[in-house]
Amino acid sequence: MTNLQVFKNKKLIFKILRLMRKNILLILPFLGLLFACKKYEFVEPVSLRETIQKLWIMQKVEVTENGLPADDVAKYNGFTIKFEAEKYYVSNGYEAFPLPEGRWGFDDAAFSIIDFDGQVKATVTKLDASSLHFTFTRKGRTINGRIPDRTFKFELVAFR
Repeated sequence: MTNLQVFKNKKLIFKILRLMRKNILLILPFLGLLFACKKYEFVEPVSLRETIQKLWIMQKVEVTENGLPADDVAKYNGFTIKFEAEKYYVSNGYEAFPLPEGRWGFDDAAFSIIDFDGQVKATVTKLDASSLHFTFTRKGRTINGRIPDRTFKFELVAFR
C-alpha cells in the first residue's frame, strides 16, 4: 500500500467516524426522552384513620398486674380486632376487651391515642399498613375482693 492509499483510507475512516458520532449525538436525546417520559402514577396517601380500618390479628400480648407479669396470656390466643368506621369488633378479648364490640376513635390529631368506648385510652406506639401496637391500663376495682390494675400491650399484624 502506498502512502497515498493509506492517507485516503484514514480520511475515509475519519469521515465514517464523524458521521457515526453525529448520528449518536442525534439519537441520544431521543433515547433520553423515551426513558424520561415514563408514565407517572400518583398514589394517594392513605391516612392513618383509613390504615387502621381492617382486621388485625394478635402477634404478641403482654399483660402485667400492678407492674408484675401476669401468667394468663394464653387466654388471648386467637385475639382479633376489626375497626370499621366508628365501631370495633373483638374476639377473645377476655379482660382487655370484655365486650365483643364497641365504639372507637382517635383522641388526638397525631393519631397516637385510641379512645375505646370513652373509657379506655390506648397509647399507639406503632401504626402502619402491616402492624399496630398499642398499650392501655384497666383500673382494678374492689367487688368481692381486690382486682389489680392490669396493663395490656398488644402487638398486632394486619390480616391478609
